[in-house]
Amino acid sequence: GKNLTISARGTLSADIEDGAKVHLQVKYGLIRLINQEADLCETVKNVDLNCPLKKGEMELKKDVELPKEIPPGKYTVLADVFTKDGDKITCLTATVVFHR
Repeated sequence: GKNLTISARGTLSADIEDGAKVHLQVKYGLIRLINQEADLCETVKNVDLNCPLKKGEMELKKDVELPKEIPPGKYTVLADVFTKDGDKITCLTATVVFHR
């Protein structure tokens, strides 16, 4: 029932243009909850960014409202980003622990 602030900083090795994809996995402990591929340019709109994203340093910050019903435990988020041609641009790993 509170907000989670997501902060990320990194380097893109190539420009991200329309057609780029993100492969997203969310794990709860060892259990995979989400394993999907999505259009990256549609997804980055959720963090107030728009394509094209230029090669180089990048930083973002976003507040996300969380429901009260999240089971306590360790969650791991893995995201791999690919160009429209399938070349890997970058990856992201994040871990969040929710306590009772």
